[in-house]
Amino acid sequence: MARKPAEIGGPGVFVKATTRFGTFLAVNKVKGLCDTAPGPQFRYWIDDAAKRVGVFVHQQAVKEARPLVILSRGNILVVDDEVNLCRILDAKLTKSGYQVVTVHDGLQAVEKVQERQFDLVLLDLILPKLDGLEALEKIRKINAELPVIIMTACENTDAVTRARSQGAAAFVSKPFDLDRLVMLVQNTSSEGRSISSETTVMDGSGIFRKNQILTIEAPEQGAETVKARLEERTDATLSLALLDASQAGLIPASGDVQVYIPAPDALYRFTTAVLGNGGDGCVALSLPQLMYRVQRRKSPRLGLKAPITCREPGARSQRKGYTEDIGLEGMSIVIPAEVAPGKTLKIESGAVLHLDSVRCAGEVLRCEPVHSGGRDQWKVALKFTEPDPNLRRAILQHLALSG
Repeated sequence: MARKPAEIGGPGVFVKATTRFGTFLAVNKVKGLCDTAPGPQFRYWIDDAAKRVGVFVHQQAVKEARPLVILSRGNILVVDDEVNLCRILDAKLTKSGYQVVTVHDGLQAVEKVQERQFDLVLLDLILPKLDGLEALEKIRKINAELPVIIMTACENTDAVTRARSQGAAAFVSKPFDLDRLVMLVQNTSSEGRSISSETTVMDGSGIFRKNQILTIEAPEQGAETVKARLEERTDATLSLALLDASQAGLIPASGDVQVYIPAPDALYRFTTAVLGNGGDGCVALSLPQLMYRVQRRKSPRLGLKAPITCREPGARSQRKGYTEDIGLEGMSIVIPAEVAPGKTLKIESGAVLHLDSVRCAGEVLRCEPVHSGGRDQWKVALKFTEPDPNLRRAILQHLALSG
């Protein structure tokens, strides 16, 4: 039977395969992108509302499944001296449909741009052999229209001004959120250098505000968490003061810890190294390169503590606890028992803002163990299914007054 090539795939990502394989994909409602896999196989990624699944098809068993041509969304050059960061960016951008090349100094970056065609460059400013600004200048002489996104952890306004004068399309402040970076890459590579009338700035530094409250989790300490306040942020470190100095022993003197930090748009998580712990409540952490968005928020959370009782619908037994934060879409509570994600809890609380009491119900999104006051408890993240309209009005009024 003659094999007529057919195009399959989503916007910007197309796979040329045979008609029979195209029928196989269409019948099974498969949409996504294709990439190579080890051995006589290739991998076709399925976009599913619930999860992302890889389907492996053996070329010997289904000869018609052999891909003839694979076209990506574009070629990206990633330039950073942090090898691990390059690996993470490579994996993320590859899964998003891009062909990625990584190099670790400015000279290699210039050589790669001379050797081949790229659709976009992600360029760090601080590089060995040839710094980012010098590399950008040489890249511009080779290709004046190549979009370049500058990545930097330093807050050097002079360097940013020089990069902008060289036609940098956008700036990314480290640490940054991977999902937002991919969106910026998509917009910049599709629109070219002039993606807007002004240079785009993706600033992650606004998350690290003085007096911002963070939650530190040390895995080797049985997932115990410690609250800390941000005292100072530099280009390389975060200086913290523990809210309870007696918990200093829960933070290791060295090694990695996991940190959660709330922002107006989401809750973020990152892993970083402990640089110092004097045991007096002062802790120094390394400034991370990347952050991961754990929970997207449509509205800010307020750090409001109030006593609560909660129960599952139809159950008589109640659990006592307290709220940790409350927002328009949900709340976080701490209770003495585990609740499985997907369950519904009915909540009754004491005074919140100017309200004497609050009644609501929510679906459990996450339930994580915490150690507080010498006993094991559980932190539960809830999304409102039955919000209290009075609470919503009170929060909106509070947000309006606080500006």
